[in-house]
Amino acid sequence: MKRFLLLLTVLGFSWSLAQEREPEEAEEPAPEALSHELEKIRAYVSKRIYVTGQVVETSRNQGGFEFLHFDGDRSFLVVISPDDVPKFGQGGPIARYQGEWIRFYGEVERFADSLQIRITSPEQVKIATEASASRLTEREGSQ
Repeated sequence: MKRFLLLLTVLGFSWSLAQEREPEEAEEPAPEALSHELEKIRAYVSKRIYVTGQVVETSRNQGGFEFLHFDGDRSFLVVISPDDVPKFGQGGPIARYQGEWIRFYGEVERFADSLQIRITSPEQVKIATEASASRLTEREGSQ
């Protein structure tokens, strides 16, 4: 009987806590930018954003971090840690995305004098086309 009463008390308390919690608001869609729109990307430091750009250069440092560079400018880049590189398959992100137009999602971070997004999974990256980047540019221009 004591266990039954204790169970009812715990269930009642849990139910009352659940009733006090506010419903979660629907998330707004993440903003979008092109990789060369540095001012726009800078406005989203510490926030999640979609970015589209062509990977024109790749590099790997001695620590095994891989970097994807866009538009010949190193002011903005994608960083993949050595722990995450194997998730991208044979050759890693460097082999997979070199020369490709990609659309990726992540939190904008400031590192030294540049902006970056850390990618931890291939699910954050989709192969895009130059045409899709052009549509984004046209849409941005009409706003």
